[in-house]
Amino acid sequence: MTSALLKRRRFLAGATGASLAAGAALRNSALAEPGPATGSDGHPLTALGALGKPSDRHPLFDFTMTDGSGAAIPLSRFRGRNVILHCWATWCGPCLRELPELDAFYARHKDVATILPVALASGTPASVAAFYKAHGITALPVLTAEAGAVQKAYGDVEMGLPDTLLLDASGRLIGEANGAIAWDAADASSTLAALARGT
Repeated sequence: MTSALLKRRRFLAGATGASLAAGAALRNSALAEPGPATGSDGHPLTALGALGKPSDRHPLFDFTMTDGSGAAIPLSRFRGRNVILHCWATWCGPCLRELPELDAFYARHKDVATILPVALASGTPASVAAFYKAHGITALPVLTAEAGAVQKAYGDVEMGLPDTLLLDASGRLIGEANGAIAWDAADASSTLAALARGT
């Protein structure tokens, strides 16, 4: 286990001014040791490996997101395809270091697979859009969600940030990588294609 993972801290209701749903706790890597600006220190995308046999998969995963126009979007709208759900926050240091790579990756591959970057406990969609503008993020869609709702969908176990989840076509959690992903790795594109196919 890396020292960064050992330094995770919980953020309870009221963390950095954002109101988390009562009882929801995020295991956060926001205070992890600084890393390089690129994802060379992140998990490979292959870290989104299977969690277990189909019978062991997490129950159906669903919650409602809000997009940049204020529209409510249920995650279930994406049933029928594999989804890469990336949970992050504007106040999370490792998330901020990872975001430019994810932005570039999304711009190249948004037509290859369904990638949903969802900001948790980060304010309104307008505040996330302003955050994108301030940090030069140009391709990622603005998506926000209540941390408590995601926590409940996850099964009320603690989540870390950043956290990348792989959901199968039926909406079940089948893979997870906690911590930054190396979105710029040489094999990231081919790995994404395989994940999108469910292979």
